[in-house]
Amino acid sequence: MEISNKEFNVKDQQYVIRSAAMNDAKQLSEVRVQIDGETEYLDRESGEGLIDEEGFKQLIIKDSEASNHLFFSCRSKRRNRWVFSM
Repeated sequence: MEISNKEFNVKDQQYVIRSAAMNDAKQLSEVRVQIDGETEYLDRESGEGLIDEEGFKQLIIKDSEASNHLFFSCRSKRRNRWVFSM
C-alpha cells in the first residue's frame, strides 16, 4: 500500500512521512545493519538476517502492491535524515 506524503510540525521540528521508494533501498540496508548492532533488545546481531539493497527493492515492491502492507519512511527536515519503519 502506498500513502500520500504527510507533513507534521512538532515542537518546531518538521517531519515528512511517506511511502518508501526504490531509491531508499541502499540506505535501508545500511540502516538495518547499524540498528541491529546498536541495541540488545532486537533479536538479531549486526549483519544477521541481512537484507541487501536488492532485497529491500523487492520488499518495497511487494509492500506497495499489497493492500494490507505499509512500508513508510519519515524524514526530519531540520536534521535532514531519514528514519525508516516497516
